[in-house]
Amino acid sequence: MPDGFSESISRRPCWSKLPGTTGAPQGTNASLRRGHFDAIPWPTESIDKNLTGNSVYFFRKDATEIREARRVLRPGGTMATYATDKSVMAR
Repeated sequence: MPDGFSESISRRPCWSKLPGTTGAPQGTNASLRRGHFDAIPWPTESIDKNLTGNSVYFFRKDATEIREARRVLRPGGTMATYATDKSVMAR
C-alpha cells in the first residue's frame, strides 16, 4: 500500500490502545479510529474499496449501516463483507 491509505473504524475500544497517535502502527499509511457504521465519518463517494469484517451481525435490520457504506463508496467502487459465526464474536 505504498501509494494508498487505509482508514479503519471499529466499535471495539481496544483499538484505541494500539501504538501511535491514530491507533495505527507508526510509519504506516493507516488510521484506526473508534466509531460506528451508522454514521461513517467520510464524505459521500470518497472511498474506493470497503471491507467489512465480522460486523454485519451487529447491523440493524433496516440496513442503515449498509446504506452508509454505500454512501461513502465511489461509483464503481468495491465492497466486500465477511463474517464468522456470531457465537465466535460473543466470546
